[in-house]
Amino acid sequence: MACIKADVWRKGRWSLLLLLGSVNAACSGYKPQPDVELTPRMEPRAVESTPFTEVWSRKAGRGFGGAVAQSDTVIYFGASDRHVIAVDLRNGAQRWSARMQGPLAEGVAIDSVRAYAVSERPDGRAYGIDLSRGTKSWDRQVGFPSSAPVLADGMLIISTRRGVVQGLQPSSGIVAWRRVLGVVRAPAYITSPGEIIIATTDSLFRIATATGKVLDRKRSPGAVLSGWASSAQFRIAGTTDSVVVGMLPDSLSVAWSVRLDAPVIGTPIVRGDTAYAITRVGSLYHIRLGGTPAAERILSLKTPFIASPVMFRDWIVAGSADGVLYGFNLDGSIAWQITIAGPIELSPLVLSDGFLAIGGRGDLHRYRL
Repeated sequence: MACIKADVWRKGRWSLLLLLGSVNAACSGYKPQPDVELTPRMEPRAVESTPFTEVWSRKAGRGFGGAVAQSDTVIYFGASDRHVIAVDLRNGAQRWSARMQGPLAEGVAIDSVRAYAVSERPDGRAYGIDLSRGTKSWDRQVGFPSSAPVLADGMLIISTRRGVVQGLQPSSGIVAWRRVLGVVRAPAYITSPGEIIIATTDSLFRIATATGKVLDRKRSPGAVLSGWASSAQFRIAGTTDSVVVGMLPDSLSVAWSVRLDAPVIGTPIVRGDTAYAITRVGSLYHIRLGGTPAAERILSLKTPFIASPVMFRDWIVAGSADGVLYGFNLDGSIAWQITIAGPIELSPLVLSDGFLAIGGRGDLHRYRL
């Protein structure tokens, strides 16, 4: 059916041109891109009983699907409502939103050109998305994802629930290699140029990034659900067996392990010669790394913690499942706390002058010291 009726010609040449423009836009489904909003969404306000000012807050999607990626001025995240969204860190303005074919459960990775995400449906699909405009560069079926995508040495590493780890070319999505290793829950960890560590539920693998070749394999000291931390001497991770382990940096050999009071879901953090870990039941431990490492509990909150802690200035910052964001002093005392929507399942993003807190209902809060 023609979009233009014959009697339009009677209305004159300029009317026709205007009509053609509007009709063609309607027929093509064209929607002009909105201008980026550069004005603040709220007046900054001091947060009572803390040293912070809340610069802005906003709702962004219906909830976050895994890891959040950040550049100097923009954050990128996957939402459970099938969108990858870019938000300006300066004021909370949405830069763009790109709809995928299914929910995004494991998060986003970025390089200087594209954002990368994997949707749950149909059958797990990977996407390369232009960073500046939010348009899709490519998409490829890879299988249902089991951990966040990771960029390492010019390769996009994707793990699936069938135990397959794949290396894709970021520019095209072409699969360079596939390896069946077992179920992976933690993102690939970059150890040195050309190598990554993959942790399955029962094994640790050292992999050549370019080819996927298995260089070494050891039995896992326990299931690692989050990432690894590095000290001068060790690679450190927590396990669901309530153990924190330290591996030698040039091998998969476990140098030491210490037992805590509950599973360690998040990644430990390292400050100097001390590591800090929070258990599932809200106990904060410090682990002295010199000599024979030993763990000491310095705080017990008896509230669930799901996300990894981060270090900002001299505070350990961690969010609880009931929506409280804590700042702990290094001796385990509570320096401050902020209540946001829970559960807090993702770590705050550390910025030069503060951090971005991520709530459990698709809410973002930008705090400045």
